Amino acid sequence: MWSYVYHNFYDKYDWFHMGGDDLYVLVENLRLYLESDEIQLAARNNTVGIDQLSEQQQLPLYLGCRFRINNVEFNKVTFNTRGPGYTLNKAVLKALIMTFPTCRSKARACAEDVIVAQCLKEEWGINPYESKDDHGGESYMHHTPDFDLKHKLDDRDLYSHVSIDVKAGLDCCVNNSVAFHKIRRKGEMKRIHVILYGTCNKK
Repeated sequence: MWSYVYHNFYDKYDWFHMGGDDLYVLVENLRLYLESDEIQLAARNNTVGIDQLSEQQQLPLYLGCRFRINNVEFNKVTFNTRGPGYTLNKAVLKALIMTFPTCRSKARACAEDVIVAQCLKEEWGINPYESKDDHGGESYMHHTPDFDLKHKLDDRDLYSHVSIDVKAGLDCCVNNSVAFHKIRRKGEMKRIHVILYGTCNKK
C-alpha cells in the first residue's frame, strides 16, 4: 500500500494519512495541525544523516497517537496506532519505502502499525513524534468522542496500559482534535458529521 502511494502520489502531496474505515477525520483540523508553527519548525529541524532523504531537506515526521508495546516479539516498540490513523510527511514516507527490501520483508501479521514503527526505528532511528499539546491533550484520539470523557484510567485496562501519559475527562484531547476511532455503531459516522457541521434539518 505504502509503495503504491509513494510511486503514484509522492510528488503530488506533502502529507499522507493512513486509516481504516472506522475513523472520523476532521480534515480542517488535520490541516491546521500540519500547518502549525510547531510542525513546520519540527520538519525543518534537520539532523545529520536524515536530511538527505528529501529534496526539501525535511526531517521525517511520523505523527499519530503513540502506544508502547512491551511484547518482546515486537522489541518493545513505541508506535502510532492505526486506530485514528497516522500521518507521514514526504521524508518519512521515502524512508519507509527504503526499508522494504530488508525490514520485515516476510512478516505476516495484522499489526501493520507496529511493523511500520519497527522499520522506521531500526533502519533510520525515526520515532513517533509527540503529538500531544503542552497540557498533555491528545490530537489523534484512539476512541470515540465520548469514551475518554467517561473512561477511568486503570493499569489493568489495556488502553491505559499501552497508552503513553494518557489523560481522561476534559483534559483528554486538544481543542482541535484530528481524528476519532471506533466509529462503528450504525449511523454514528453520519451523526458525528451532523453534529459537527450542523447539517440536520430543524423542525
